[in-house]
Amino acid sequence: MPRASLFLLLTVLVAGHAASLRANPPVAQENLSRGPMVQLTTRSSAVLVWRTVGPTIPLVRYGTSAADLDRVVLPVQMAIRVSPELAAPPELPRLSQAPPNTYQYEAYFSGLSEDTVYYYGIFDGDDLLSGCSEEFHFRTQPARDTARPLRFWVVGDSGTGTPPQIAAFNAMTQFVANEGPPLDAFLHLGDMAYNSGLDGEFQAKFFDIYASLLRNTVTWPTMGNHEGRSSSGLLGIGPYYDAFVLPRNGEAGGVPSGSEAFYSFDLGPIHFVCLNSHDEERSQVGRMATWLLNDLTQNDSDWLIAFWHHPPYTRGTHISDAEDQLIEMREVMMPILEGHGVDLVLAGHSHIYERSMLLDGAYATPTTSAGVILDDGDGHPEGDGAYRKSLHSHPHEGTVAVVAGHGRGAARIGLFPLHRKSIVEVGSVLLDLAGDTMTVRMINQGGTIRDEFQIIKRGEVAPRTPLADPWSPFGPALVTAERELGKTELHVFANPPADDAIVYFTLDGSEPTTASAVYSGPIELSRGATVNAFSVWRGGERVSPVSSKVIVPPVVGFVPHLRIPILASEDDATESDLGMVDVTGLAVGIDSSQSLQAFGLRFRDLPIPPGATIVWSRVEFIPAARGLELASWTVRADLSAPSLPFTTSIENLTARPLTTQEVIWSPAGWQRPGLFLDITADLSGMIEEVVHDPAWKSGDALTFLFSGTGKRLTVPFDLDPGQVPVLRIWYHELDPSSLAASVTPTVETEIGLDGLPRLFISFPKLSAGARHGLTYYVEGSPSLLPGSWEALGITVNRFLPSPGPGWYHLRFLVEPPNGAAWGETYFLRFRVTSQ
Repeated sequence: MPRASLFLLLTVLVAGHAASLRANPPVAQENLSRGPMVQLTTRSSAVLVWRTVGPTIPLVRYGTSAADLDRVVLPVQMAIRVSPELAAPPELPRLSQAPPNTYQYEAYFSGLSEDTVYYYGIFDGDDLLSGCSEEFHFRTQPARDTARPLRFWVVGDSGTGTPPQIAAFNAMTQFVANEGPPLDAFLHLGDMAYNSGLDGEFQAKFFDIYASLLRNTVTWPTMGNHEGRSSSGLLGIGPYYDAFVLPRNGEAGGVPSGSEAFYSFDLGPIHFVCLNSHDEERSQVGRMATWLLNDLTQNDSDWLIAFWHHPPYTRGTHISDAEDQLIEMREVMMPILEGHGVDLVLAGHSHIYERSMLLDGAYATPTTSAGVILDDGDGHPEGDGAYRKSLHSHPHEGTVAVVAGHGRGAARIGLFPLHRKSIVEVGSVLLDLAGDTMTVRMINQGGTIRDEFQIIKRGEVAPRTPLADPWSPFGPALVTAERELGKTELHVFANPPADDAIVYFTLDGSEPTTASAVYSGPIELSRGATVNAFSVWRGGERVSPVSSKVIVPPVVGFVPHLRIPILASEDDATESDLGMVDVTGLAVGIDSSQSLQAFGLRFRDLPIPPGATIVWSRVEFIPAARGLELASWTVRADLSAPSLPFTTSIENLTARPLTTQEVIWSPAGWQRPGLFLDITADLSGMIEEVVHDPAWKSGDALTFLFSGTGKRLTVPFDLDPGQVPVLRIWYHELDPSSLAASVTPTVETEIGLDGLPRLFISFPKLSAGARHGLTYYVEGSPSLLPGSWEALGITVNRFLPSPGPGWYHLRFLVEPPNGAAWGETYFLRFRVTSQ
């Protein structure tokens, strides 16, 4: 928001006092409550902010030597704001929140020399409040052609005031003190004041913690969602906007944004862009995107760095394929930035350290690494080498995205396909620019370098074709199928599926090497095993991490059970509302907004005998992207004989002959991709229609067509073979009547409260019995003679644990027929008939 000034005429501050104040600074007063803090430095100006309890006669003395503060900032060069309750003149601006009787002073320095250190002291009249020593200084920005090294500290999500936050800060401070040079700026990626960004939280968890840094290092912040609980970026008000003076008018370089919520500034050869990912409109026609395009079009700096709070790529404590703010920053802002040659993107929000390879064009949801990685090396100068780019800025030469939301805590949910490093440790990031080389290091709270990469901009780098099979943080996908009683079928897929990939594996839990067995096809296991595997491709240049899976022998249940995943790229496909079919896409499901109205799943080699009884069946999905709107789907099965693979021919899915039976399913909202299963309703009826068709043969494929509305995208084979849809079927060769009657009932008696015995019978009932017209009877006879059997009255007593899917277990109270007396011999039988 605009800063207004209160002009005070202070005749007491005359030149005659200056020499005595420099020679004998008085003792600091106790009424300083915040600061001082260096803000909004440019090549010729700076801002200093502090607060006091009660009014003062504010004055700042400064100079190029701490021993000779020969220049002065007078009150007429300051903005003053006060706490809300003060009965002050109406023209005096108010802070949105502050302790009672608070005065905030914002001193504006101008006419400064470029790239020069200035020392300062702040005074109340003749009394020193703070400063007048080497520690209290600021440095103006260097010119774009500066030859000196530049250093920046980057951290996010730090604001809890806890020991890990302090340890990360101390580790960085000690590292810089030992190595040099000092910091040129502090970039905070948001969530600096938990839980709600209140004024008191800012004081305790940001200003008090970092006081020794803020008094001599300029801070460039971005608003996080926790600050957004009490501050509005749209209006520019709240404790966050009280705390910082930011360049809304292009004061520090770049195009004026008209907002302190998003802005740009220059520091040496770097153009920085700060965006508001929290409460600003994130559309292509919004004011932020419009300003960003204008700002970058006019920028000609050699380096471009962008930072905001919500990361475009993460799978830490947040998932960038599942949350609107993260998705929109990726889909809308990343194309603009990459179109103008962005080198580095910094974000927080997700409490983890993550760092990508050199990427370009990764805008899709869900995110995949295929075709968007320009250099899949580790970027380390002593490893695969630095990422190389041409001198100056050029569109689409690649960027590295860093998540640094680990400033006070770290946790992880999963790996992300674009990332070269994911580290679950508290820490921060140091960014150094020396000549043509930018070095980025993650320093943990113990002061250890846990990741390092470089970007070198030198000469001209030839355009690169994005890699179809880049390095992946995932090892091979270890996928199991169960087709035969008591046996597991193991499939191993290299990830990525490079044409020359070789997979080495062991089954005894030992570490695999290139001397281990080479995978060549499905492996049948009749007992448990611990599988370890890794892949090698590109002539041995790329090696994947090791994947591990404990194989547990399948449970032999009440009836035979099949578990069949999608096992090939061509076995999942989508069809648009125009009939266009995609068999290799990275999104399988329904998305009405993208015209995906139907999708198909084909499960191969089902050993179900013709005419079998399908007891129960379902398909299990792992979400690939967020989808919360209402969805209504119809599921039917393919009646082709046999069901053929999907092709790209028009309406290849919907033109197939389909079962008359269908299931209407309304999947619940999908919020956390990769984290939970969603399961269809029972599909046994339509499957039975297929396997009862005269053309069905054991070993045929079973294909389902899903159509409807809403948005639900599941993980397809081409995205991750280890998280594909899975078909489960419980079946039996017996006909429904025989299967239902094959169970053994249990008879028991117990003494009731009235002292009389009571008779109970319990047995499993087939869930599909009603579909087959089955009727269950309990009959009694005193003699077993023909004609002596009669139906007994039974009453449900309670449900017992089910013996398996497709069955439910009931316990009945049996009412003996009239005339039967306890103590006499009486016979029971269980009978099932079909209509």
